[in-house]
Order: sequence, then C-alpha cells, then structure tokens
Amino acid sequence: PLVIAVDTLSPPTQDYTGLDVGGIFGVPNAVNLVSTSNPTLDPARYGLDFWQSLLGELVTIRGAYQTSRPNNFGDVWVRGAWNTTGINAHGGITMLEGDANPETIIIGSPLDGSKNPNNTKLGDYLGDVTGVVYNAFGFYRLLPLTAVAPVVSASSEFPPVAFNSTGNCRGVTVASYNAENLAPDSAHLPRVVDQIVHKLRLPDLIFLQEVQDNSGPTNNGVVSASLTLTTLTDALLAESGVSYNFSNVDPVNNQDGGQVGGNIRQAYLYRTDVLRLQDPNQGGSTDANQVLDGPVLKYNPGRIDPANPAYANSRKPLAAQWKTLRGGKPFFTVNVHMGSKGGSSTLHGDQRPPLNNGVDKRTTQNEVAAAFIAEILAKDPKARIIAAGDFNEFAQVQPMRVFADKSGLTNMDDVVNTPPEERYSYLFDMNCQTLDHMYASNALRRNAKFEHLHLNTWQD
Repeated sequence: PLVIAVDTLSPPTQDYTGLDVGGIFGVPNAVNLVSTSNPTLDPARYGLDFWQSLLGELVTIRGAYQTSRPNNFGDVWVRGAWNTTGINAHGGITMLEGDANPETIIIGSPLDGSKNPNNTKLGDYLGDVTGVVYNAFGFYRLLPLTAVAPVVSASSEFPPVAFNSTGNCRGVTVASYNAENLAPDSAHLPRVVDQIVHKLRLPDLIFLQEVQDNSGPTNNGVVSASLTLTTLTDALLAESGVSYNFSNVDPVNNQDGGQVGGNIRQAYLYRTDVLRLQDPNQGGSTDANQVLDGPVLKYNPGRIDPANPAYANSRKPLAAQWKTLRGGKPFFTVNVHMGSKGGSSTLHGDQRPPLNNGVDKRTTQNEVAAAFIAEILAKDPKARIIAAGDFNEFAQVQPMRVFADKSGLTNMDDVVNTPPEERYSYLFDMNCQTLDHMYASNALRRNAKFEHLHLNTWQD
C-alpha cells in the first residue's frame, strides 16, 4: 500500500477545490458544480483533488486519530500523521477561519465484513489503518481491510467550570445551554440537571434553547412550557437545594420550527437568591418588544419582531432585563436560536461552495436582533448586554460577521482570547465547530471570564 504523506503528497489543509469562490463558506454558495465544471485536478493544493487522485488505491494512514463520533454505521472521521491544522487539546480538529479541514477522511465499512465499533469517541487513537480509497454517500472515504479499534481511548470527562458567582453585580455567572428538545418526560432530563449542578456549577442565569411545550412532541395544540420548566427547576432544587425560577414567552402553535407539536422556544432560568426580572411585564406570542427611554424594555421578557418574515418557521429572539438582588445596574439579555442549517450539502459535495442552507435567512435574522441591541446602546453606550444561544452559524461566516458589526457586541472568545483551535461547542462530521456563541457589550468586557464546557462533545 501507499503510505499517505510518505509515498504520496500530504493532504492539503485548507482548500477543498478551486471552485469554492470566496472560500469554503463563501456567499453566495452553490453557484458551481464539480460534475459540470470538471476542473483540472490539483492534488497538491485542493483536498478533494487529493483524495480523487487516490481513488481506488490501497493506502495506509499512519497514526490515525478519530475526529468524530461514529455514525449509525460505525463510520468515523480521522486525521493521520501528516501536516494538520486546527488540532485541539482533546485530539479533535477544529474548524478555523476559512479552513474546514479537507485533510481528514472517513473510515467506512470494512472490506472483510467485520464491523467498526459504535462506542468510540472524539480523540481516540486508532493507530495505522490500511484500506482502499473510495467515494460514496457524498464523501471520499477509506474502506479498511478490517475493522478499526482504539489503541488508546480518549477521556470523555470534562472538569467543571473554573469560576463561581459572587452573588452580586460584580460577578454574575451566565451560561448558554441547548436542552435538545427538552420535555417533562425527556429521558435526558436527569443528565441536564446533573450537568447544570455539577459541571456548570449552578449559574445565576441560564439561556436555554430547545425547550418543548408541556406535551412534548404530541401535536395537540398545547403551547405552554410551564410543566417542562417546572419539572426542570424542581429537579434542580432536589439535586442542589438551589431555587430557580423561569421566564419564557409561548410561541404561536407550530410556527417556530423544530419538531412538529413540540413548540420549542428559548427560556431563561435564574437563581431566585441572586437575580430578578427588572419590572417584569411579559409580552405575548405576537407582541413585538421595543427599547424605550431609560433604556428599558416595553416587554420583559418579550420577543423581538415576531412578525418579521425572517423569523417565519423559526425561533424569535427573547429579550429581557435583569437586576441583582444586591443592587447594581441592570443588564439586558437576548436569547437566540436562529434558523437551522438543515438541507445543507456536504463539504465533499457536488455544489461549490457547499450549500449553506438558510444562510441568507440567518443573516437577516441576525440583522434584526443586532438592530434591537444597537438601539439599547444608542440610548446608553455603557449598557450591559449579553446575547447568547444557538446561532446555528460559524463565527467567521456572513451572518455572524453581520451580527458583530451591527450589534456593537464582541464575541466572548475574542474577549478572553480563547485559542482558535479550542473554540468549539459542537461536533459534526470531521469538525469541532462553534454554532453556539456568547457576545457581550463593552461595559462587560473588563475582567470577564469565559469557558467552553465540552459536556456532550466528548461523549461516545
């Protein structure tokens, strides 16, 4: 067999193909097709060309590390002992500015009929892997001669957050957490509770996303999530002795996307011994929040521009204003869950640059949310504002650039100078990547602390 990067070129580390005008996440995207453009191969420069040049060859990957978790068929992505960018401390490979890691490849179904294990995880060391380069199901892949197995298993444990609340305005702790279609009877609710108590260490304020209504996925017209959130706060109290209250605004039935009947929405959990809503005045499903002189919010909490077509079949940002029980200035929050990437094409796919489905919609959604935040700062340039949640987009791509430019907020990764390769909140295909973000106004940047807790990314 040919040993990759010894008997062959080393896989290119940044560009997939010369058809990716504007880069892998260029906008507009899906403007070219490899199948019709039929570009001349340049395997020294482009990742897809490199793997295409080896199609049908028997090759060996030396020193393979797993950069994904297995899919339903036991397929895993790996990087080999060659030049690689974006390696993070856990052994995965992180998507960087303009770099989605074309040097990785899938290990597919073994040629001898054996089965790859289904319990391996990010960072596992697989040793040398020999097989045939193939293309199927939208990706280049290596079909190994026999099943892979971990030589050294990576840890799946992540330490708890390194800092605590002071209980006053000088040290409020804030977390963002996607609860993954949480319903009153969700099997994963105990895990959510355990992570909030023992890993997040009971934050003062939690931005929740994907909270379902009281009947979960049952499509029966129920929209209230009071039971879902009460079940969660009761469980937190039983586990920790700490009392949380919650705040949310119910959506219009089946109008905010997600699982039909589930009526997912954003919600806030807040410690009743630390925080309170500033002059609470909850808006309704269709009430558009406004920034009034003060600045204060017309609705607290309230949804941002719920009738805007950009938010059709998608979650509306939830704005709120808070005050600590021990005094200090109020602060504002915006909890987001922007439109899905569902329907996007693969990074190895025919459409170039790859189709980033919904990118224009997310750009407009971010413009609307950013304009609302900018209104607060226009009335008070020293306003304390946090925007966080599931933006469903990478920091370097157009929607997030627009949000940062127009809101006046700064990504917390930039505030605390998180190393680029450690900026990830999600694992998809070969890449550790960041779809969940937290942004803060200038008034909150001094002495700020921020961490990514890889509570679910590292699990098998």
